[in-house]
Amino acid sequence: MKILVPAGALVLFVLLSTEVSMQPTSSERFTFILLFGGAAAVTVLLAKLLPPSLRRLTSVRHAVAAPSLIAVGVAAATVMASAWFMFLSSHDLRVFVAALGLGVGLAVVLSRALSEHLEADLQSLSDTAERLSTGDRTVRTGIDRPDELGQVAGALDSMIDQLASTEAAKAEAEDARERLLASLSHDLRTPLTAIRAAVEALQDGVAEDPDRYLASIDQDVKAMSELVDDLFLLARLESGAVEFEPMPVDLVELADEAVEAVAPMAARAGIRVKVEASDAINVNGAPHELGRAIRNLLDNALRYSPAGSTVRVVLSNGGNTTTLRVIDEGPGFAPAFRQSALDEFTKGDPARSRSEGGAGLGLAIVRSIIETHSGTVWIDPEPRGSVAFQMPVMAQTQA
Repeated sequence: MKILVPAGALVLFVLLSTEVSMQPTSSERFTFILLFGGAAAVTVLLAKLLPPSLRRLTSVRHAVAAPSLIAVGVAAATVMASAWFMFLSSHDLRVFVAALGLGVGLAVVLSRALSEHLEADLQSLSDTAERLSTGDRTVRTGIDRPDELGQVAGALDSMIDQLASTEAAKAEAEDARERLLASLSHDLRTPLTAIRAAVEALQDGVAEDPDRYLASIDQDVKAMSELVDDLFLLARLESGAVEFEPMPVDLVELADEAVEAVAPMAARAGIRVKVEASDAINVNGAPHELGRAIRNLLDNALRYSPAGSTVRVVLSNGGNTTTLRVIDEGPGFAPAFRQSALDEFTKGDPARSRSEGGAGLGLAIVRSIIETHSGTVWIDPEPRGSVAFQMPVMAQTQA
């Protein structure tokens, strides 16, 4: 037992002290050995037998007070026995007993008073754990102390914070999953319904122009394929599974190529698209992905621009960074929608509802691509539609 060695060492120290200070006779020496050794033996025995009983106490106050009372009792018994063997007079012995009784009583009162704060903190721990088990994630222990109890309370509070964060993230993920399923159902239902109707018309022989029906089916299949491709790309981008091969690329040249790619769509809508840049701007990035980001911005701008308007791609070099901004003459983004417009499956902004289309993934893909290139994407708070991104430029282009 751990207590055996210190108890034995303490008895030996006291015996040596009495030997030096009192120079006892053989009879007194035997009495001291019997008295002190007996007290140590009783202490070791109590330390072995009492812990199981103390663990069954239902009150923290009793659990704290009981060891103190037992310790005081052992000390009082040892002192009483020492006084008895010292042959005090009956008067002195009565005074000694009275004083000893008062000391024990005061020790009990003091122990009870000093244990109240400990009991209160332990009760706070218990109440916190109970409320936590009922689903309350706002509860905290409110305990601030440097000892082991304070460490336990701090660990419990930290666990509650982590649990609350985990549940919030889980709820957000569940909400995103529900939005994903709802958006996919909506975006796939329309082309599937159209395809089914066209196939039935072809099967029943009621299609007056089969080639036109087949072209419509082909267009719907392409739309669904593009949706699947966008979903796959966005998932890979957000999971970090896409590994770009960065190389020096002129962002102005990419913007010109993107404008050429959307030129047919712009022409059909009667919209002019132009690039505004004073000089070449070299960045270190993946040309295909960056070109995809610019085309997505242009596609979004064309979708909400009125006929006869102009969509501008404005590039500026700010030294260590470059900014590309796509500005259209549409109604712009509503303030409430601006915060979530870059998230996946967000579309149908009432302020930009001239036409519908797309699955709400275009701007989310832009954000993921640019963030992968250590850049940022934002929506300007302007009366017109304006989406911009900023990314680092290559060292040789820095002024």
